[in-house]
Amino acid sequence: MKRFISLSAILMLIAFTGCYVVGCMGQNYADMTSKDRASVAMKLYVGAAMDYERDVKRPGLTDGHIDYLKDKKKFLDESYPIIKLYRTYAETGMMPTLGMEQNLLRLIDEFVLYPALGY
Repeated sequence: MKRFISLSAILMLIAFTGCYVVGCMGQNYADMTSKDRASVAMKLYVGAAMDYERDVKRPGLTDGHIDYLKDKKKFLDESYPIIKLYRTYAETGMMPTLGMEQNLLRLIDEFVLYPALGY
């Protein structure tokens, strides 16, 4: 039962975070402009990077935590150029390609599912 309550709390947190970042005022990803999508992705990136910087400084990290943080750092390093390129396209008025749209949507999903260490 305790495990169920913990899982429910985590899922609610993810849902509220997604609603806060993307906006639950009926704004669907498909209805957003390219600039809005780039802004959402960059906000998620900055938040994840701040979480990483805070978590890496925590005392008493286990080997599992260290491995998780290495994976998260790799994900952050790989995602920044994708977001930056998409943002450049959006800011200059160029139309992002379908592949760029799919990559950005995948990154947004992964940012929401890649939480900070919670111990």
